[in-house]
Amino acid sequence: MQEMNERIKRIAEESGAGWDDKYHWYVGNEQMKKIAELIIQECADFIEKTEKYTSSPKHIHLVSIETRKEQAKAIRQHFGIEE
Repeated sequence: MQEMNERIKRIAEESGAGWDDKYHWYVGNEQMKKIAELIIQECADFIEKTEKYTSSPKHIHLVSIETRKEQAKAIRQHFGIEE
């Protein structure tokens, strides 16, 4: 079995999930909800903070910070996560 990604491990620990070694986690309903919220938040933060480019056949455009913030907000709203 492959070792857990460090980001996912940090999120699981932050949620309050318990574990006995690197492969066995004990997660209740509240911890599962918190894990999902933390993953969604991290994804939204990543979109907001990462410079993105879009391209068309003739142009490459930098996606503005305002657009990235709107996209991140839309993700949070879609999953019912408060900022």
